[in-house]
Amino acid sequence: MSLDPTLPVGRRIQLLRERRGLSRAVVAGLCGRSESWLKKIEQGTRQAVRLPMLLRLAEVLRLDDLTELTGQHLPLAVYGKPTHQAIPALEQVMTTYPLGSETEADVDRPPSVSELQSRLDDAHTLWRTSRYPRTEVGALLPSLLRETQQAVRVLDGSERRAAADVLAGTYQAAQRILAYQPVPELVFLAADRGMAAAQEADDPLAIAGSAWYLAHVFRDSGRLDQAERVVKDAAELVKPSLDDASSEYRAMWGSLQLARGLTAACDYDYDFGTAWHFWDIADEIAQSLGGDYWHPLNGFGPVDMQFYGVRIDVTLGRYGDAARRSETIDVDSVPSLSGRSRYFIELARCYLARRDDIAACHLLFRAYQESPEYVKNGRFGRGIVQELMERNHSAVKSEVRDLATKMGLPT
Repeated sequence: MSLDPTLPVGRRIQLLRERRGLSRAVVAGLCGRSESWLKKIEQGTRQAVRLPMLLRLAEVLRLDDLTELTGQHLPLAVYGKPTHQAIPALEQVMTTYPLGSETEADVDRPPSVSELQSRLDDAHTLWRTSRYPRTEVGALLPSLLRETQQAVRVLDGSERRAAADVLAGTYQAAQRILAYQPVPELVFLAADRGMAAAQEADDPLAIAGSAWYLAHVFRDSGRLDQAERVVKDAAELVKPSLDDASSEYRAMWGSLQLARGLTAACDYDYDFGTAWHFWDIADEIAQSLGGDYWHPLNGFGPVDMQFYGVRIDVTLGRYGDAARRSETIDVDSVPSLSGRSRYFIELARCYLARRDDIAACHLLFRAYQESPEYVKNGRFGRGIVQELMERNHSAVKSEVRDLATKMGLPT
C-alpha cells in the first residue's frame, strides 16, 4: 500500500519499519545508531535525516528507492555507485539477441569448448588476483560471453552441453561484475540465464553454482523466500552424490548450506540460531576439506567460513561477537584480494556500528589497499565513507577526506 505523499520522513520511516515488523531497537542497531535517536527521527523532534543515513535506512528496510522514505522520486541507483566502465560492453552483449537472421557465412566458427573453458578459468584467476577485477575481467568477458553463446547455438549433443556448462560459469562471472552497480535488471538477467545454461548442461555442480549466485540476487533484493528455496532445492540435487563425491561436490553442498545461513541472518522472522545452524553445517564440511582448501569459484573453505562468520554476526547486529571472531582470522591465507577487501569492509561496518570511527577508517584503508575497486564499487564502502564524513571525527578527518577523494565522493 502506498503511503500518503504528504507524510513527513520520520512518520514514513516509522510506518515502513512497522510494516516490516521491526522494532526501533533492531532498525537503529542495524544503522549503527541508538533507539532514542530513531525515536526522535520518527516523532519529528530531530532534524531531517541526511542522505547517507537515508541510504542505510533504505537498505535495512529493503526498499528499492528512496521515494518511499522521502515522498520524492529519488532512485537509489542515482546515489549509489557510478556505473563501472566495463558495464556498457557487457550490457551490449547481454541485450543482443541473434534471432536466426544470420546466414551460415555470417557466423564464424566459435572456439573449441576446451579453449572457452580455459579462458573462463583465466578470468576466474584474474578475479582473485587483481586489485581491479571489474576492470580487467570486464575487458575479457564480452568476447568470451558472445563466443560461448554462439558455441551453444551451433554445437550439438555432449559438446553443446559442455558449452552450456561454460556459459553458466561465464554468466556467473558477469554477475560478479554487474553486482552492486546501478543495473539491477542486468544482475538478475545474468543470474537467470546462468541457471538456464546450467540446466541445459544437465550438470548438478553447474546448477548448484548458479543457485549460489541466484540466491545472492534474491537476497539482495529482499526476496528471501526465493533465496532459501533455490539453494534448498539445489542442495537436494547435490546431496545424493555426497557419500562418494569429490571435494568439489562436498564444497558446493557446503556452500549452499552457507547460503541458507546468510539468508536466515537477513530474515528477521528467524532467531539468530537458525543462521548459525546452517553456518555450523557448512563449517563442518569446510573443515573436512582441509585447512588449505579454497574453492576456485566461490572461495568456500575453512578461512572463508570465518569471513562469513563475521558477516553473519554483523548482519545480526552482534558486533562484539564479530570483533572477537576476527581476532584469530589469518587474512593473508586467502588468495582472493577482493575476498580480503570484502572482509575488511565487513569489519569496518562492525566498528562503525560500535561508533569506533578510528578503527572503521583504518579497516577501510586496509580494504582499499587490497582492492581499491572493491571498496569503490562494492556494496558498503561508499556508504561507510559517507557516514564517517558525516560524523567528522577529528582524529581521522583528513584520512576520511582522502578516501572520499579516491572514491570520487564530494568532500
